[in-house]
Amino acid sequence: MKPKILAFDLDGTLLTTDKTISPRTREVLIAFQRAGGTVAIASARPAVGTAAYSRMLRLADYHGLVIAYNGAQIVDQTNQQVLFEKTMDPDIVRAFIHNAERFPVSVLVDDGRTYFSNDPDGYKVEHQRSVIGIPIEKHVPLADFVDFPLCKILVMGHGDVLDRVTPEITAPFADVFDFFRVGEYYLEVTFKGFSKASGLKALENQLGISRTQMIAFGDSQNDAGMLAYAGIGVAMKNGEAPAKAAADAVTAYDNDHDGIAHFLTENPAVALEIIDF
Repeated sequence: MKPKILAFDLDGTLLTTDKTISPRTREVLIAFQRAGGTVAIASARPAVGTAAYSRMLRLADYHGLVIAYNGAQIVDQTNQQVLFEKTMDPDIVRAFIHNAERFPVSVLVDDGRTYFSNDPDGYKVEHQRSVIGIPIEKHVPLADFVDFPLCKILVMGHGDVLDRVTPEITAPFADVFDFFRVGEYYLEVTFKGFSKASGLKALENQLGISRTQMIAFGDSQNDAGMLAYAGIGVAMKNGEAPAKAAADAVTAYDNDHDGIAHFLTENPAVALEIIDF
């Protein structure tokens, strides 16, 4: 069956090491959209943090999508319509943040326009803020400030610190949240049982497109569910073991050498079905 949706993680997948989209990969994905397909960026970031890459791929010209917050929000890039959103209970969020603030970590939440943190000067927090490109405000205690629903919580700290305190931060909330350690200094807090795969499932319901008509690409642990759910899940050559284990295929080239473009244009199982130059 001809694929109708291509979904991509950003860092380590769609993006090169220098945080851009290579010209060849961009060309292939725009051609796919021009032929009637839909491209979806699937990221842990808030939608605003994907704007530059949405523009690179011309998603606004083709009703491309951003699956933000690890699947908790879907935004049509042509009209900025929110097609789907699942938010956390503010009372549970406050309880989690109150517990986390007992430890030497930075907690970040956002409302889609601004980051709010108990420690904007914490380890790598400014880096995170600059990547997403939104301002940050300090509120101490942060738990008392958050009175609005959230899609995700981010806990940040030096790797050694997170290694030590994560069990005490997460244990009281193991029944309501899932926790993903991404890289050295990120701990992502999401809905229990919710992932980028949930975003693809929401697309099935919203657009009436079967999962068998979706191809998803990723490289990390938090992409594994999406890769398993899509009709074809593709892990990057540079990907982590959990992503590769969940995938149906692995690219022959990494994210710095057009792994996505090579897969879509040279893989006999999909090339002729997807790209028609």
